[in-house]
Amino acid sequence: MGNRGKSPLFIIFTTIFVDLIGFGIVLPLLPFYAEYFGAPPYQIGLLVASFSLMQFLFTPLWGRLSDRYGRRPIILMSLVASSVSYLAFGFATSLFVLFLSRIFAGIASASISAAQAYISDVTTTETRAKGMGIVGAAFGLGFIFGPILGGLLSEPGAIFHFVSIAYSSIGSLLGHPKLLGSHWLEVTGKSFGALPRYDVPAYFASLLCLANAGLAYFRLPESLHRAERNEVARQRAFSIRSFINALSHPHVGVLILLYFLITFATAITYATFPLFFKETLKVGTVENGYLLTYLGFIGVIVQGDLIGYVVQLLGERIPVVIGIAITTGGFILLTLFTGWTSVLLSLALMGVGQGIAAPNILSLVTKFTTATEHGGILGVNASLSSLARVLGPVWGGAAYSYWGMHSPFFTGAVVLGMTFLLSFRVLHERYDTVPGEASIGEEAGE
Repeated sequence: MGNRGKSPLFIIFTTIFVDLIGFGIVLPLLPFYAEYFGAPPYQIGLLVASFSLMQFLFTPLWGRLSDRYGRRPIILMSLVASSVSYLAFGFATSLFVLFLSRIFAGIASASISAAQAYISDVTTTETRAKGMGIVGAAFGLGFIFGPILGGLLSEPGAIFHFVSIAYSSIGSLLGHPKLLGSHWLEVTGKSFGALPRYDVPAYFASLLCLANAGLAYFRLPESLHRAERNEVARQRAFSIRSFINALSHPHVGVLILLYFLITFATAITYATFPLFFKETLKVGTVENGYLLTYLGFIGVIVQGDLIGYVVQLLGERIPVVIGIAITTGGFILLTLFTGWTSVLLSLALMGVGQGIAAPNILSLVTKFTTATEHGGILGVNASLSSLARVLGPVWGGAAYSYWGMHSPFFTGAVVLGMTFLLSFRVLHERYDTVPGEASIGEEAGE
């Protein structure tokens, strides 16, 4: 099917962007919200993992339903359900309700997979890569703006203080430091006090999702015609053998394992970063939002600009090894030092390393498989990545609880160290040439 215009793709972009903003808004405050209800770190890890677990279990179901009933109903359902989940998050009165809100959010998180399928429907083979670039752009922007919004909205006084500084700066440039209203902004900001409001960011995320659902309802047409749905559903057929075949592939199995281990190590930080920064840097939700935004910004810069030059200079295989080594260095740095300088440097290393390694691994996966295998192989990779995002927070929270605040990053460094050694297999001569026809794609449909 050809591209049906820019308007649907714009709605798809906002769908993914809003979804990732909502996820990013929750990141800096979720551990503190759980602590408010008395949760120890291991329970915080379980809370973070509950979302990913439901996503892992239900995303294939939503994919099948979108094949059968169309993309539009699934996207609309997901946006409305996500809005409800954020409302429940904001109104939570106990840790149990907080768990329920995140479980429901994970169950309802069908918008991204359905949006990716939508892009596939409305683009041609030649324009599909550009269309899928929308997903990467929305992910990057969501992870930049989400955490900083979550941090600021959790402390409304900080917003007024931030605006007051900007307002006064403009006044100074104009020669009038005390512009009309600057005193009101400062006084109003102080009136909110220093206590964080974990519900306000959730209400904001809920409103965003609801507004996006309204936009999609009026502006997003269906991309999958009724006559095409049965055929697409048959093509999505899945079996355990597809996992076995993908992992036993002479080229792809190692790459999928590398991606899984990198994702697992990264996911260790989801529940522990805010707690670690609070303990070592004595910061709250606002500063945690800044730090996570800093990490996201570095990742966007690397994947948007730097990665092209790196591949042009070194190819795709060597950057995988280098990226994993850089990421490992970031984890090691956090286990040795705890000051602002070491934290900023370690986050930079993590952002650069992951930004270099992950895209090249995915590129190699597509390079060493045939066109008919791409969907099945990448689907296996996505499923295992989701599983890593379940296991990582659980391990990170448990390690933080039982072995101390440095232990998650130490164990992450150990995992990445083993991943680094394994990555040398990518430099083997068998990766020098593209393999011939394989049978994974055919067997995946059994």
